[in-house]
Amino acid sequence: MATSRSVLGLVEQMGLSTSWRIAASEFEAICSMSSTSPIAALQTLLPLAQSRSVMPISRFRVGAVALGRSGSVYFGANIEIPHVAINQCIHAEQFAIANAFLAREKGIEAIAITAMPCGHCRQFLCELPDAKSITVHVSEYEVFTLNDLLPHNFGPGDLLSNPTDMLSHANTPLKVTRSEVVRGKEVVSDETILYAAIAAERSYSPFTSSHAGIAIKVGEKYITGSYLENSAFNPALPAAQVAYINALLQGISLVAADEVAYTEHTNTNGVSHLDSTQSLLTALGVHAPFTFSHMSYRNT
Repeated sequence: MATSRSVLGLVEQMGLSTSWRIAASEFEAICSMSSTSPIAALQTLLPLAQSRSVMPISRFRVGAVALGRSGSVYFGANIEIPHVAINQCIHAEQFAIANAFLAREKGIEAIAITAMPCGHCRQFLCELPDAKSITVHVSEYEVFTLNDLLPHNFGPGDLLSNPTDMLSHANTPLKVTRSEVVRGKEVVSDETILYAAIAAERSYSPFTSSHAGIAIKVGEKYITGSYLENSAFNPALPAAQVAYINALLQGISLVAADEVAYTEHTNTNGVSHLDSTQSLLTALGVHAPFTFSHMSYRNT
């Protein structure tokens, strides 16, 4: 218990008790000053992550804390959203990985979780670089690798001969070809559309080429999100969910949004998240002017 108090005490002293991220240098200092191993520190931080859970449906709190390859730490919590399809709920592990993605982290070494990860999250983690060797730490269980938890997994290599990964993939050069009003009297500002287009270029969609991004303007800030696809499809995180995570990270309410731009490359397979994006934003109380922009590859 002394070590636990020391780690959490240091986090509070450093002004990090409400932060969703801990920089590598700060985490190294916390481990050093508390004489705690990085993995033990991750597990000690779990109550902070768990306390940020929003669970009006299940009443079950889940927290996750991921250690990035850079040495930085990323918190996640389950976020449940009423009045919308239940697949719009965000799992704690997904939140932590999206948090790392938004910080431009290039890999995950380990993840600590308050409960054993569900199959949905085990599949989601398969898109990470060196996924099979990521260690998973749940307090009452032994240490597992992701390969232990999903030994015969279906992954990127089953669909692609040269698979990439969710965190270190290259951007996709895209351009806006046309825009249409979804809600409001006219197309939103070029700047908001540009932020959405940049988010779409950062998106990870190697299986369907359905690259998508969203930008939500709130005052002077632009809250963006990129589509994060999964080889098994359903565990994917649509751009709007990643934007919602981004808003939570920054402590910004999307209810006050001034305008929304959603950009998407709709491949011949017809995959689109426009309808689910609208339903999620409505559930979150976002009623700002909304523009949908179609995209194509820059070299076409």
